[in-house]
Amino acid sequence: MRRNKLWLILLLFLVLFPKTSFAHAYITSSTPGENSELKQAPKQVDIQFNEPIEEGFHSIKVYNSSGERVDTGRTVMKKNDNRIMTAALQKNLPHDIYRAEWNAVSADGHPVSGIIPFSVGKADGAFQDKTASGTSLHPETAIDRGILYTALSLFIGTTFFHLFWYRANEGLSGELARRTVKLFIISLSLLGLALICQLPIQTKENAGGAWSAAFQPGYIKETILQTAGGSIWIIQISLYALLVLSMIPVLKKKQFRSFTYWTAPLLFFFGSLLAKAFAGHAAVIEERAVGITMDFLHLSAASVWTGGMAALVLLLSAEWRKSDKSAAWETVKRFSPWAFSAVGVLLFSGVLNGFFIIRSFDSLFHTAYGKTLLIKIGLFVVMLALGGLHVWITKYRQTRSISRTIKAEWVIGIAVLFITAVFTSLPSPPAPAPEPFNGSEMIGRGQTLSISISPNQPGKNEFEVRVTDHNGRLVKDIQQFTVTVYQTGFSGNKNESTFDLKKTKQGVFEADNLSITEKGNWKIKVHGLTSDFNEINQIFTTTN
Repeated sequence: MRRNKLWLILLLFLVLFPKTSFAHAYITSSTPGENSELKQAPKQVDIQFNEPIEEGFHSIKVYNSSGERVDTGRTVMKKNDNRIMTAALQKNLPHDIYRAEWNAVSADGHPVSGIIPFSVGKADGAFQDKTASGTSLHPETAIDRGILYTALSLFIGTTFFHLFWYRANEGLSGELARRTVKLFIISLSLLGLALICQLPIQTKENAGGAWSAAFQPGYIKETILQTAGGSIWIIQISLYALLVLSMIPVLKKKQFRSFTYWTAPLLFFFGSLLAKAFAGHAAVIEERAVGITMDFLHLSAASVWTGGMAALVLLLSAEWRKSDKSAAWETVKRFSPWAFSAVGVLLFSGVLNGFFIIRSFDSLFHTAYGKTLLIKIGLFVVMLALGGLHVWITKYRQTRSISRTIKAEWVIGIAVLFITAVFTSLPSPPAPAPEPFNGSEMIGRGQTLSISISPNQPGKNEFEVRVTDHNGRLVKDIQQFTVTVYQTGFSGNKNESTFDLKKTKQGVFEADNLSITEKGNWKIKVHGLTSDFNEINQIFTTTN
């Protein structure tokens, strides 16, 4: 019981620190800009992303209206800033319409691409439509990840079934032992298949989507050596080999309830889950350690819950056929707190992730990501209803079997795992356009301090501060205003910058500044001094 409580505490820890999820890499700025009309031919094309991109499979190819390449054929990443890639152009480009086609691999392992149209001089034809960066869903990727998640859940569910949930008075029967061995062999085989297929599938996507490139040694080498996904794959396949080796004594001696025998296999199993977390979105967020930890725990909770349902279906079938079903009911009772804790964590973190990623009802109902999220939420509701039914029957109606409804819940769990596999590949909805920040606070004597920040996004922003009286008239006896900008986060404040505002003839204080350097939560501390040396201090919060 003590071990069970410790595992439940670990699962509930997720509720306090939900998993964070973010979109694939996208362009924050480019030179030339999309659909821009330049008076002079540029010397190069620069593209900056919101997050680092990988060394491998990045390129910028620039074409004129005749389809001829006008770049020099080499794309480089900026030193000390791997968010920026650059391609030099041929000299003295004539007046024409051009398009820069770019490809890159996000730091989370997902390939992204897009087109930036621009012109030199007056364009003779129309610009191309603005093309947003992103990725399309690759069915083979979703299937491979679905198999991977299913294998992980089947393995850990079977393991925890014997370690924590199943306690038969007569011990482990021969039939149950044989079924257990089969499940471990199936789960390990599926896990190995998914990992082996992962490398050519990732190589295919990185190289542009053609299967002919998936098995080319040069592309495979570039995937392994020049992308984070390739390095993580090496770690995962190594941990898988160690997991298989460590399972040999467990399977030979059928020591399914011995924590001594399970120490090494569980270490390698959860090490593999942790390695996978390093290749996801969480690995590139600002609070990297927190994101990776939450991603790891999220996948662990999903595996325990769905795998537990699989174990109840596949390993308890003989118990449900007996006249004395006490062993089956006791197993369900022990599993129920784990199931509800895991499902609650997954539902909580999923809703929270949706809040951060889908910021409008339009995105929820009119994008592939939003529709997939709705399907996932619907399946969770059905699962919760079935779980509630199981608890009620276990408590009040133990005269009937629940094997059929458990099977239904397991099938739904498998569907959720494959939907999760789709989630990891779909591009999330684009973030809403940035809006200027406007804030006002009363500062006493009937006066109001107001601040505006435009456009309120990373880069150059215009700050404007003013004080008005109770009639809305501008107060002009202010000597100076100083603004301090700093970013807030889990690890404390950072990127602090202080600057002075200049007073205009009308009595408004203004300044152009580059202090807001990235997206996130920012504190704006305004300090002012009146002509009679009274201080004004106010803090505003803005999110971009």
